Order: sequence, then structure tokens, then C-alpha cells
Amino acid sequence: MKRIPSGIIGLDELIEGGFPEGSSILLSGGPGAGKTIAAMQFIYEGARTYGEPGLYVTLESNLKDITWNMQRFQWDIKTLQEKNLMKIYRLNLGNARNGLEMEEQVQSELEIITRMVDSIGAKRLAIDSTTAFGVWIADQGSLRHILFEFVNKLKEIGCTTILTSEIAQE
Repeated sequence: MKRIPSGIIGLDELIEGGFPEGSSILLSGGPGAGKTIAAMQFIYEGARTYGEPGLYVTLESNLKDITWNMQRFQWDIKTLQEKNLMKIYRLNLGNARNGLEMEEQVQSELEIITRMVDSIGAKRLAIDSTTAFGVWIADQGSLRHILFEFVNKLKEIGCTTILTSEIAQE
């Protein structure tokens, strides 16, 4: 099985050299646990260290905040973006008013993600954070269905994917 290094110091040693190629990994933790940083580092190091293009998709943050946070780590994302090794995209689901509209909006966003992945030949994908779906989808059954379909479609794209999810603190 081919492994894709995460680029996160210490993690690859724990997971037999990296994530299985083409897999979808759910990274869960409480607020402030470092999920967003880990997802972004997976994309950044993939581009910088391994020459693997990546797409970072946010559901919660705006693009300026993400760029600012990355600059705090002195990550040169501008150069990687100019070389088409990295893209950042903000997923937009806020317009849907009901379950059917939400499914249509998710499908539309998946088409945009697929085009972006294709445009740079992305091998890595990060979705931060799936928890945001719960803000737009109140019904638990619909939420589970839409998330299942979303992840299934992401697998068809063929990237190694990290999805983040926030868990409640006790």
C-alpha cells in the first residue's frame, strides 16, 4: 500500500509512513486542538516538500484569516499558489433554505471542488470543518445523509483527503 506522508513531524512515524493513498481521514478534536493547523500543514507540506498539489477547503473561516494564520507560521503560500501547487477555497452553503436545496448546493460545491482539483492536478485535499454542516442542517438524519454523500463524492475525486470535525468538550 502506497503511503502519503503527512508532512507533520512525528505523525508519519506513528502511522506507518503516512496516510494510505486515496484515503479519507477524519481528524476530530476539541476547540483549539490543532485540527485546522494539521489540515493546512498536510496541504502546505505536500506542496512544499513533496511537490504534490493540494486544495484546502474551508467551511468556517474567511480566506484572509487563513492566509494570515499561515503567515504566522512563516509559510510561503503565495509562491506555492503562484506555481499552482496550492489553492484555498471557501465552500458556500449559506444560501440553501431546506434539505433539497442543501443537497443541490452541496452537489454544486462538489463540482467546484472537482474542477479546482483537476485544474492543479491536486493529490491532497483538506476539508475544514465538517462540523459546519450541522449549522446549516438541523435534522440529524439529513445531516448524516448529506455528509455520507459528500464524503463518497470526495472519494471519487481521488485525492488523499483530511476532513476535520470538532467534538464537544466534556
